[in-house]
Amino acid sequence: RARAAALTAGREPLWDQRAAAEGERRAWGTLVDAFAPGESALWSRALRRPALTGTTESNPWAGRAPLAHELEGPKPQQLLPRPVGPLAGSVRGVVAITPVAQGGVGCSTVALQLAAALARGGTSVRLLADGNDPSSPLGRQSQRDEGPWHLVAAGLPTLRGAALPKDREDAKVLVELARTQADVVLIDTGNGAYPHQHLVQEADLVLAVTRYDQRHWIAATETIDRRPEHVQMWAWLDQQYLQRRPRRERNPEQLLLDFLDVVFADWVQQRTWYDDGVGSDWEPDWALLAELEEEEIEARDIEQLPTEDDEPDLDAWRTEFLAAVAAEGTRRHPALWPQVSAAWPERSRRRNRAGLLATQPEAAEQEARCWALLEMIESEGIARWGADLWRDHRGKWAAPAADDLPLLQPYEDLIEHINIPRPSADVVDLLLRPVQGLPTDRLMITLNRVRGDIEPQQLADVDRVLGERGTRGVAFVPHLPELAELPWDTTVLAERGGPQVAAGARLAVAVTDHLTTGKTAAER
Repeated sequence: RARAAALTAGREPLWDQRAAAEGERRAWGTLVDAFAPGESALWSRALRRPALTGTTESNPWAGRAPLAHELEGPKPQQLLPRPVGPLAGSVRGVVAITPVAQGGVGCSTVALQLAAALARGGTSVRLLADGNDPSSPLGRQSQRDEGPWHLVAAGLPTLRGAALPKDREDAKVLVELARTQADVVLIDTGNGAYPHQHLVQEADLVLAVTRYDQRHWIAATETIDRRPEHVQMWAWLDQQYLQRRPRRERNPEQLLLDFLDVVFADWVQQRTWYDDGVGSDWEPDWALLAELEEEEIEARDIEQLPTEDDEPDLDAWRTEFLAAVAAEGTRRHPALWPQVSAAWPERSRRRNRAGLLATQPEAAEQEARCWALLEMIESEGIARWGADLWRDHRGKWAAPAADDLPLLQPYEDLIEHINIPRPSADVVDLLLRPVQGLPTDRLMITLNRVRGDIEPQQLADVDRVLGERGTRGVAFVPHLPELAELPWDTTVLAERGGPQVAAGARLAVAVTDHLTTGKTAAER
């Protein structure tokens, strides 16, 4: 019915496309970034209520954002915000959070997120974790109250935690004690050697936490290039330059000048790290000269100098640096050192003002190298792109950019990458392969630190297939910068708003749905 309504209105439904509408998504993201504060919520509501306006009548929203009263519709009460999350006291059970295949996947962070989401709704929660795990806040608690329990995060009084004993039987006793004192018990089984993974057998639900791997979900990526043909030729030339760039011809003096640029950048980096300057034991790696001659040094391995304006001491540092290398430079290169050491300071200053990294060719040399490549591949270029396109546009690619703007950058939005989803059964095979040994009937695959989006339809299909294979389906936790300091800083857990709260609430709903519908460990 929704598809028919969209087509009747002359609009195109995007939700049933074979792949994600990445172009529309990027356009929407760009538009949202330009909204005034509060406008994005109004537009979101307007787009979800298309019946408020007809397609034939004029609409003031073409020139301004909707107003709140224009979006009320016949039942304004339905628009009032409601809390997202499980109802307090409506569930009981034990949940184990354990890593898949390896540690370091974020189990402690997931456990804390879930515990906080439940506690924010008023649920009584007990969190148990390995006391020797440095990533768990329970191993760093010194203040204890209420027997073994202590407060996990200020502002969440219904969330209490305790460190699990090393002894297996003692750990089971603590789990049973927690079960009698709280609605939900969460067990973080630990990382590395999983010292408490045996406790998954005591759990009503097991969250098997794994890193999100896009390769499991995407079969292929289709690229649609709508750039003008001459821009596509420039991109091809960029690739050819990386693969077949002409060798730089430098005499010994130029190589020594480049060497001084490289080691001076390293010297400055160390100079800024230490308050008392570069240590007396510092000396340059003279073997770099041979690497420079063979063009084996990668640009990413070279330090960037501060600008001349940002660091007024650079000239003094150049003098200090030359004094530090003069003796060895004179010994190794007695014939070259006098003129090189005299010319280098001004050359270094000029190149730095031009924003050039050490070893990066200057504009004239770079243009000459580009033309050398064009001559080398001319017949191939003409065969691929045609004589007219080659004649008219190759010079623009070789010429230095007047405004330092990368030649291809203005056309980036004309390239669209469409991810083709992998069949759901194949995704499930990949997800289940590393979880052998965990109880399938209580297993929920939990993808952590998901960057970007998993298409809702694909996620629903994978969840359905996992259910058909006897598991409890799949949940995911997005990558959130707001949680970067967890589990070391737990103050963020008590916050009542933000993307981390919404993500925790979604996970809590998924977990409690299964706790209310599945059998408990006692019933099994």
